[in-house]
Amino acid sequence: MDISTVSIEIEGDYLSSFIYSGVLFLVDMDFKLNSYSWDRVVNLALGNKFRIGNSDLRKYLLNSSRNKIKEKFNGRRYFITKRDLQKANERSIYIGVWPSDINLYRNTIYIASEAGVNTIHIKWEMGNLTEYKSNVKIWDCPSFRISPNSFYRLAIASGQEGLVTVIPQKKYVEDKDVKVRVKSVCTDCDWYKNRLVANTVGGVSVLDFEPIPDIKDYENHIEEYWRIVNQVKLEDPLQGNIKKIDNKTVVNSWFGGNKEFFLTEDMTIAFRTLNPDQQNNKTLMYQIEEDSIVTARTATFGTVVETKDTLKLIGQENGFHTLDNDFVTWRVFPRSKYYANQIHIIKDKSIVISAIDPKNDNLEASFGFSLGDVELDKEL
Repeated sequence: MDISTVSIEIEGDYLSSFIYSGVLFLVDMDFKLNSYSWDRVVNLALGNKFRIGNSDLRKYLLNSSRNKIKEKFNGRRYFITKRDLQKANERSIYIGVWPSDINLYRNTIYIASEAGVNTIHIKWEMGNLTEYKSNVKIWDCPSFRISPNSFYRLAIASGQEGLVTVIPQKKYVEDKDVKVRVKSVCTDCDWYKNRLVANTVGGVSVLDFEPIPDIKDYENHIEEYWRIVNQVKLEDPLQGNIKKIDNKTVVNSWFGGNKEFFLTEDMTIAFRTLNPDQQNNKTLMYQIEEDSIVTARTATFGTVVETKDTLKLIGQENGFHTLDNDFVTWRVFPRSKYYANQIHIIKDKSIVISAIDPKNDNLEASFGFSLGDVELDKEL
């Protein structure tokens, strides 16, 4: 498969990462969450290589979702030492846990770990992170994955406790806002718009929630709008299971753009468009030649598949590429406005942040997606 990529490698030992609204978050081995200006990180990476002729590369790295890699930069990797990285440091906070997952939505950082789930609210001024305002625990059982949604809603894959949802009536969480929805052991979940999938030992559960109305339809009736919103949030979702797709047994599911993806028992990756007209909804499949798949997620450039010892990328319908075979953990950002074609790969002594462009524009037959087909997180 033909792809274009440019990377920044940052020296250091890291546990987790996230990028949001011009800020790179890294959790180090001392359990500190450090925030760095992405603009300054890019400038450090380019160093004296950054000249007028390279301005396109800087623009690409700062907002790679709206630009393309110039051919002359394809395949380049820039290096930042741990010492130089401190020049881009903005704030740090001790979190005291090894994150199993980290996410950020609407100025709230969610951290999952064996100790539960904590939230950290952050303050912005003039586009810069200026303060970590609080660190509050909202769930106290071991948690593997988290998936935030609008109106401070959150799904938690909490292992033995099952799938948990947090749906606060106000901004801050109370005990009554926390519910166990699926009691089977759950280690993975994904919540997009009104649909939440829980990947459990008993199969894939799906929860369909009532849509929350658009505030634009209530411009002159704001009190009525919030009354309806709070009422909708109290309603229980319709719950079912995804057992088969095209006669193949489904064992895992997730979302990417306007597509719902599936992993089947025979190691096939499949997807179908989230289209109201299900009669015209074609399912596309790709057979992975592996004994097992650990996990998979989708970015604009394709679907990343983790096997026992390799990261592989499925791009177009007949495309396949090995991304890495020496990694600790990784993540993509399918709902980010600016970084939906980034992949962060944490290695033993560094993190590699790569932006990837597929060279085939046939996105309907792609295991990636177009930014125009997705309701993005509203970053600052």
